[in-house]
Amino acid sequence: MLNSYYLALFRPAKLFIYMKIIVFLLWMGTLSLWAIDAQSQDATINVGGYRNLTIGNFIREVESQTEYLFVYSKSEINTDDQISLSAQKLSVKQALDAISSKSDFSYLFDH
Repeated sequence: MLNSYYLALFRPAKLFIYMKIIVFLLWMGTLSLWAIDAQSQDATINVGGYRNLTIGNFIREVESQTEYLFVYSKSEINTDDQISLSAQKLSVKQALDAISSKSDFSYLFDH
């Protein structure tokens, strides 16, 4: 009786259906991971047109508004340097480009 149940469960036609379902679920999982990665590149921040903002305050502001994490050495970056951002809403990349064009600050996105 038990053997006939397993034979009925694993017939070639049913195996093919199970394989199609598994491949479909794996494919959907992969696509959702790509969507998450693409979405994180477009993160925007509201800097409110701050004048005389320090790099350290800017980093804390970005980390609080997004899921980004900044890794840096305080001996290489002076976090007390003053920066100005005139736009209200910027993507993180636009803000970092604006800061790096006005100072010796450079950055690298790493996933």
